[in-house]
Amino acid sequence: MNQILISNNQDCLTTSQHHVMPGHHQFGMEFLNEDPDYEVYYYFCKIFPKNSKEYYLKEFFQFLKLYILSFKFDIVYDALGCEQRYFGFLNRFHMFKPYYMLVFHHPPFEKRLKYCKYDHIIFECGVFASGGDY
Repeated sequence: MNQILISNNQDCLTTSQHHVMPGHHQFGMEFLNEDPDYEVYYYFCKIFPKNSKEYYLKEFFQFLKLYILSFKFDIVYDALGCEQRYFGFLNRFHMFKPYYMLVFHHPPFEKRLKYCKYDHIIFECGVFASGGDY
């Protein structure tokens, strides 16, 4: 059985069950719970305001916590892109153990694709990614 760590800034379990959040924010997570081949764990990433004094310190400790936690898993599915620049950079130099898949849904992607390595990328395109009307 594969163990998957899913990181997102949305409470995917509660909102999915109560239909509080649009389905495109789930990025397929609700289906993984139903598959007996996967054991799914969720990590809630906080988004810190960049204008706060402690932004870099808070983001670093969140990355460090998630990085240490990731050693217990076969797959890390980053639905938000919480730590994609850090994990992608570490993965480029074989310093990130699990299979790393993520969703790109806030362009630009050029620097991340040039300097980082990802095992699997899902590009979300269209109205939702561009911030248009639902």
